Amino acid sequence: MKQFFVMLSMVSIVLTMFVRAGESGKSPESLGAHWARVSDGAQIGFVLDELKGLARGRGSERIVRKHVARDVSMSSILNSSSTSSRTGNARAEVVVEGSIARVNDGGNILQFEKRNNSWMLTSGTLQSNQQAANATGVLQEGGASAGETFIEVPVSSEHGIERLSRGVTREKLDRAIFSTPDKTASYYYAHYTESAPFVSATYIQFVTDPSWNRIVYGNLNRWIKSYDVNGPSAITVDPDGRVFIGETGSKRVLVLKVVGEGAEATLQPQFTIDEVQSPTDLAHSDNGTPLNIADDFLYVADASQNKIFKYALGSTSANIVAMFEGFDSPTSIAVGKWNGGD
Repeated sequence: MKQFFVMLSMVSIVLTMFVRAGESGKSPESLGAHWARVSDGAQIGFVLDELKGLARGRGSERIVRKHVARDVSMSSILNSSSTSSRTGNARAEVVVEGSIARVNDGGNILQFEKRNNSWMLTSGTLQSNQQAANATGVLQEGGASAGETFIEVPVSSEHGIERLSRGVTREKLDRAIFSTPDKTASYYYAHYTESAPFVSATYIQFVTDPSWNRIVYGNLNRWIKSYDVNGPSAITVDPDGRVFIGETGSKRVLVLKVVGEGAEATLQPQFTIDEVQSPTDLAHSDNGTPLNIADDFLYVADASQNKIFKYALGSTSANIVAMFEGFDSPTSIAVGKWNGGD
């Protein structure tokens, strides 16, 4: 209880600082309140990563432009004369002297200046390939849109495809992605490092397509793959990348796992749950411990047996621990929280 009142007092102090700042015309920073800071080296690392993405002919110039001084031409920064000599994951040499930073990144000699608490590229040359040289001719110099944090990468610059969609596959390949899209689930994984790009993320969306006996999965607008199943009727995903699929045609729940990152991600079979007849819906529970999958549960609604089953999940199997009766063809199920538990 004492800790609670201490925390409450701290919150009140911070709120008072912001309120008084508004009343007196002073900024919250002048009173000692600040947002989380990113080190100078990390800021420069972000800028380098974005610039090199653009030099490879990838990414959006308007995102990079916010890190380049307005009196510097973007085309003068990108040099098409050669290919960067930087190899592997070696870190760039950064020397900071006050508000000036000089960077030697494997042949890329750049200078940054700190303006308005942000590092701006003021001079230097970034070696690039011919694809980037062609891209510089169509760069539109201007400010970046507020709130943008990721560099956009076209699906295929060669074929002029910016985003992958049902319309694109129909027009370019004369193929349909889905016949009857039904249920969806999504999986997200982030890997953090101490150097640029600092975060690599894998996001996968899953869609069941019972008419074509498969699930379609991929990164939204980027890449798409499929996995054949027998009458997919339900789907859910856990934080460990396990994908649970109700297979009405096989009277079971199929458990797959996401292996690999990004476009290299694939699905590999793990095990099956065979006691069900018509799995119409699934719900995953982390049992109040999202970082520990050893105590997770899976709930299965079975319309044919008019029951809901609860399974304790293991790494290679699932064991039934409870069964709930009294339903009439249950078709959906969800898991919630009450006082910290399911």
